[in-house]
Amino acid sequence: MYFIKRALKYIKNKKGKTFLLGIIFLIIANFVLAGLLVYDATVKAQEQTRISIGANVSYQLAIEGILEDNQKGALNKEEFNSLRAAFTGEITTSEKLTEKGAPTYSNMMKAINSEYVASYDMTVSMDVTANDLAQYSQTSNSNDSHAFDMKLFADVNPMDFADENVMLMDGRLATSEEIMNGDPVVLIEEQVASINDLKIGDMIAVEASTLDDEVVSLELQVIGIYTSEEEVDQKMVSRGGNTTLPQNRFYVPFNILKTIGFTQNEMDHILIPNNVIRLKDPLFMDVYKEKIEEQLPLKYGNLDANDALYNSIMGPIEKLGSIAQIMVIIIAVAGASIIGLITALTVNERKEEIGIMLAVGESKVKIVTQFVLEVTIIALMAFMLSSFTGSIIGDKVSETVLDSDMLSPTQENAMSMRMFTPGRNMGKAVMPGNVKNDAVIEKQDIHTQLNIMVLLQLFGLGLLLSIISTILPSLYVMRFNPKQILINRNS
Repeated sequence: MYFIKRALKYIKNKKGKTFLLGIIFLIIANFVLAGLLVYDATVKAQEQTRISIGANVSYQLAIEGILEDNQKGALNKEEFNSLRAAFTGEITTSEKLTEKGAPTYSNMMKAINSEYVASYDMTVSMDVTANDLAQYSQTSNSNDSHAFDMKLFADVNPMDFADENVMLMDGRLATSEEIMNGDPVVLIEEQVASINDLKIGDMIAVEASTLDDEVVSLELQVIGIYTSEEEVDQKMVSRGGNTTLPQNRFYVPFNILKTIGFTQNEMDHILIPNNVIRLKDPLFMDVYKEKIEEQLPLKYGNLDANDALYNSIMGPIEKLGSIAQIMVIIIAVAGASIIGLITALTVNERKEEIGIMLAVGESKVKIVTQFVLEVTIIALMAFMLSSFTGSIIGDKVSETVLDSDMLSPTQENAMSMRMFTPGRNMGKAVMPGNVKNDAVIEKQDIHTQLNIMVLLQLFGLGLLLSIISTILPSLYVMRFNPKQILINRNS
């Protein structure tokens, strides 16, 4: 083990060379650590962004596929009229939609039959008449209309309530048993309740039409009173009347359709334009979508996890991660080349020392190991010091790059996806998760943080760098002839 003592003695005696080599390694280590930290931060930022956007998926109608089939003549007149009716807010049932993977009831049941799904909700709206109730109106004019919007839901925490567009003021929400059985229970808006002097436990009579235009009477028990903060487009109100106002909306369990008279076949093929599938973890998003796309022929449907917004946010972060990777590679290659050149020059200067060691019987392997050990010790010391300064450089690098124009997302990616849905039943654009429609992402802050994994990567890379950059030029020792070296020395 004498070669270890020689390595330590050389480092101590050659302070100038040791200092120079240490400075070079420190510079390399700082930039390598900065790159590793930035890349590690971008990976964590991607996970955090997906979590902040949410674990919700919307199963939407794919307009492009329908238009494509219509242009090709693949849709007959009846099927096309059925689809057109959906855009005007009417309830639509079609086997064609189910076969082509549109978000119908039976396809929804397949989509939620997954180990990754925590819960789901689906809503359909239909017009009902309540002759004994007065509508809410935004104007002071008297209103003799008795038409209301009955919105069906399938979850104990309906979509509008979960998104906090609607808040329960009195009473309760429907139980899972009531939803499953399609019990005749209803939640009404507080202003309609006030106008009609309704309270929890009261009964209201409504009339609804089946697909065959048969009028069915229903007695609904008020179990909850809510208030709505939903904003409605006034153009929609002028076209659809007060029925489109959230105040004139009744929330009723989805399976009430069976009570109204919908057959199981009609239920299976009813279009569910507004739905949400809540996953157990946002990080299951990609694998869930992949598995469902294998099960369903999504010609007329697609799974939207708010990917447009996610991509617009993640574009700059992913680019920063790529820059960090490239920076590490360039610095490592350049550093190895510089250290290799310095080692080659050092070995050439130490010919006499090498000749003497060979002459006294020291093996060439131990001599090479000594040179590698000298550089490795210096490298590890430098890389250890860089752990205090590399994070500062990493923060500066990420801040500078993110502030530059080179990472600005394109206008197309920066706009979140909104689905053109003119009918009431189609609803507004669904933004899965808790991200608001008007969310604007101006800047992503990437905060680097030193952790054990990054340190292991740093020291592993430093060890590899010092060995590779030293061992190659040190192999030149194998060519040396001790006798010739000593003869040249004496001549």
